[in-house]
Amino acid sequence: MLLVLPSNVTDILSKMTINLPLDALTLETPVTPKEQADSMMKLMQFHDYVCKASDKSDPIDVKTISGLLLLLQKHFGFKRHGSGQLLYVRAVGIAELVVRWIFHSPKVIYASLLYELVRRTCLPLSYVKEHYNLGVYAFVLNVVGIDKREDLDYPSLIYVQNRLKQAIKEEHVQLSVLFIKLAERLYDLRHAAGYIHLTEVQHMTQETLAIDMQIANAYLDPEIGAALEKAAKQALQIINTKQEEKNKLER
Repeated sequence: MLLVLPSNVTDILSKMTINLPLDALTLETPVTPKEQADSMMKLMQFHDYVCKASDKSDPIDVKTISGLLLLLQKHFGFKRHGSGQLLYVRAVGIAELVVRWIFHSPKVIYASLLYELVRRTCLPLSYVKEHYNLGVYAFVLNVVGIDKREDLDYPSLIYVQNRLKQAIKEEHVQLSVLFIKLAERLYDLRHAAGYIHLTEVQHMTQETLAIDMQIANAYLDPEIGAALEKAAKQALQIINTKQEEKNKLER
C-alpha cells in the first residue's frame, strides 16, 4: 500500500503538537456527578459497540481501544470543546461515526481517536509513531496536516470514485482522512446549539454546504452528504433562532 505523506513532514514533526491550533479548546469547567456518570456510560457503550462491530478478517484490538479511551480521559480531563461537549465525549462521538461508515478498518478508528489528542493536547506525534504501527501514524499525520477544507479534495481521490468499498479495504489514506474530517464536522454541526460563538457555527455551515457536502457525494456516500446537508441546515436554524432571541433582548 502506498502511503502519501504531507510534504512538510519534517516541519510537522519538529513542531510536534504544541503549535497546533487549539481554536475550540476551552478552560476546564465543573462537571456534575450526573454528567460524569453519563460520560462514563458513553465510553463503555462505545467500547462495547466497537468490539461488536469488529471484523474477523481485521479485528479491532480490545486492549488498544481500552488504552485509547484511558488516554483520552487522562489527557482531556474535564476540558470542553467550543460546543460545550466534554472533549473525550466528543472524540468518542466522532469515532463512532467513523465506525459506522468504515467499521472494518481498525487503523482508521484508532487514528480518529488519536487525531483529537494530537491536535488538542501536547501529546506528540512521536508518541503515536512509537506506540502504534506506521499505518495508524500515517493516518494521524495526514489528518493533522489538513489546514483548509479545500485540502480535503486530493487529486488521488479521483481513483477511488465508483470503487469505494475496495478503496476502504485497501485503506486508502486520503479517503480515510475524509471519513475522519467529515465525521468531525457532522458531529460538531449536530451539537451546534451548544456553541457560544455563533460566527463559528456560521462558518462551519458555509463550508459544509459549499465544500464538505460535495466531497462526500463525490467520493464517499450520498447518505453522508445528505446527513451533512441536514445538519448544516438545522445549525443555520439554530443560529437564526438565537439571533432573533438576542435581538429581542436588545430592544
